[in-house]
Amino acid sequence: MKRSLKRSVLALGLFAIAAQAGGAQGQRLFDVDDALKLEAVHAYVFDPSHRRLLIQKLPQYDRIGNYGNHQYIVSHMTRILVFDRGAETGVAPLFPQAEGVGYFLSDGPDGGVSPDGSRVIVYRLKQGTIGVGLFDFARNTMDWLPIHPVVDPLLETAPVWISRHEFVMSVFGEGEQHSRLTRKFRVIDQVGDMWRRAVRGRSPTAKRYESAPVDTDANRRRAGDFRDGRLVLVNAERGTVKTIADGIYSTMTLSPDRKHLAALRHGGVLLRIRDYPILAQDVSKYRLQPVVFDIGAGFKPAPLCDACAAFVTRVDWSPSSANVSFFVRDVDDYWNKGAFLTYSTQSGTAARLDHSGLDLAPVSSNGRLAAPDRPAWIADRLAVFARPIEGVQDQTARDRPTFRFHISDRSPAGEVLRLGRPDWYLLGDGGAHVNLTGNLETVSFRLLGQARGSAVVLGDGALWRVSADGVTALTPDIGQDVSVFPSPSGMGPFRSSRPFETEILLKATVAGEERLFSYDKATRAVRRIEHAADWLGDVQHLSWPGRVAITAGGTGHARTISLVDLRTRQKRALFELNTHLADVKPMRQESIEYDVVADGRKRRLRSCLILPPDWSPGKRSPTIVRTYPSNKGRCRSLSSVTSLHQTN
Repeated sequence: MKRSLKRSVLALGLFAIAAQAGGAQGQRLFDVDDALKLEAVHAYVFDPSHRRLLIQKLPQYDRIGNYGNHQYIVSHMTRILVFDRGAETGVAPLFPQAEGVGYFLSDGPDGGVSPDGSRVIVYRLKQGTIGVGLFDFARNTMDWLPIHPVVDPLLETAPVWISRHEFVMSVFGEGEQHSRLTRKFRVIDQVGDMWRRAVRGRSPTAKRYESAPVDTDANRRRAGDFRDGRLVLVNAERGTVKTIADGIYSTMTLSPDRKHLAALRHGGVLLRIRDYPILAQDVSKYRLQPVVFDIGAGFKPAPLCDACAAFVTRVDWSPSSANVSFFVRDVDDYWNKGAFLTYSTQSGTAARLDHSGLDLAPVSSNGRLAAPDRPAWIADRLAVFARPIEGVQDQTARDRPTFRFHISDRSPAGEVLRLGRPDWYLLGDGGAHVNLTGNLETVSFRLLGQARGSAVVLGDGALWRVSADGVTALTPDIGQDVSVFPSPSGMGPFRSSRPFETEILLKATVAGEERLFSYDKATRAVRRIEHAADWLGDVQHLSWPGRVAITAGGTGHARTISLVDLRTRQKRALFELNTHLADVKPMRQESIEYDVVADGRKRRLRSCLILPPDWSPGKRSPTIVRTYPSNKGRCRSLSSVTSLHQTN
């Protein structure tokens, strides 16, 4: 999108406020030029020693250079900076980076940093193509590799380090296919070429298409049409690239003992699933076949099924590395017919687990993905968070929810189910499941850790150990309203499996004040941290194992980004963001609630009002009302890059 058009679009949302509202002396109102100069940080990554901090930073918005495929480009036309905590120098570019080119890190849990912290994988977005290379910290060199990596922000195509010097990644052949990031560039070229050919009379300007009924075996044929590509093993020391398997793989997850690699191989594009949530349609576009590689046997692959499709967010290893689970369905079925599929690395066999009588999508924890939450391995048996199916609701069509997708033995277009409360269940044969948390009043879907015989979850305002024998309190009487302290690392509970931290940082209310506690899963020790939870302020990134946090401070819209040592409370300023907004007066925002009546039903809705900074009750002022459904009444500052994306 050209700058002039972006200015026009933004002006529609900002002019009403800027035109009539007055600012206080020494301050001014936020305008379109301010919006186009916004900066942001998209990722913070520490190396294993927590000495080096890598920063993926967006330049000024009007200097991105290319707004094609805007949803993804703005998070990849970035610069990579580095800060060495042991050096006297401040934040600096990791290596020389050209204007008009984007450089970004892996979205994997390690950010692409090698296990010993000696190297990091770096991507480069240049002229509509993506390259990949390795930066060596000891030699201070950046070497680009002769491969074309598969990069897809939705399908988790992050590379995986299998040793200090070797990693695996999916790559395309030269000019064969393109990623979600570069798709728009390719389409623009293709449409332009088609237009030129039509204008010159070298191709027809229209084609005739006739519809035909869908073949019942269409998805089975598409499932086996695997995408062209390669899985390669890169040796960072020697700079060699070796093909170890054909195809494109995503959601690659290494077993805890590092001897096996689970992954999902991309088949053909399946036909759209009726009534399935829109976002999930895009995430589950390709048929994904579960595969387990035996690394010790030279990456020998074991495909687990011929005609199944796995869901992208679920690949979960047991702590013993003896088993791994996927969530799959037959390619001709709806996801409501899906089930967990487990594979034993010892016997080399796979089996689907029976979850009869349980709804595996019990809450909105997965948003619009409508997939199971992360399961727990307890003594090499699978435990799931689910609701018991108690029957069918007797409701008229008007009273039914507009749509509710269940993973059960009933059609999503059929009866409305009557469900019990959600709990953790240990799956058994023939529907003989064991409720592990039934004696708790409330329990969370979020899995916080697991050992060979137990899992760790939140419930009844405390931390609990869940085993086949029941539950045991781990943090009794530390305070009220116990919760996990939010760690904005960019990896939410809806993504595929991530390694668990050895410690859990908790927040609890003690004598009316929020305090911090840590729970060590190895020693089961609870330690009170001697400062209040609000002492950290606006946390941008937190690494509790490294006892370090990144915070944003300052008044108004301009922010100072600092590194905080949680042991000593020492704060070191790293850089400033959006200093051009230092004299901008913050705008006023208010959330409102109101009722609407449709089809005889009353619904309570929320919206956000964006008001002039000098507004007061009873005063008439120009107002912007944000009512987009995903807003849900939450007010966000217009002076952020996130809101700038939404305004577009």
